[in-house]
Amino acid sequence: MSDADYRQLTGNRGIIVRMTKVRSPLEYRQRVFLKSTILFAIVIGLSAAFSQPSPTRSDSIVIFAPHPDDEVIGCAGIIMQALARGA
Repeated sequence: MSDADYRQLTGNRGIIVRMTKVRSPLEYRQRVFLKSTILFAIVIGLSAAFSQPSPTRSDSIVIFAPHPDDEVIGCAGIIMQALARGA
C-alpha cells in the first residue's frame, strides 16, 4: 500500500504514520499496544512496590548482597526504616 493510498483511506492521520515511521496501520496498532502494555506493567509494578508494609518492631529483615555495597545502595531506605522502628 502506498503512502497516498493510505492517506486516502485514513484521511489526515497519514501524518502520524510518517512522523512515527510506521509503514502500515497494523504496525501502528502493534506499537500502540506495546507502549500501552509497557506503561501498564510499570504502573502495576510501582503500585505493588509502594503497597508493601513497612517493617515493625517484631519483624526481622534479611538482606542478601552478592557484591560489596549492594545492601547500602539497594536497601538503605528499608534498613533505616527497620532501625527506626526497632526491628
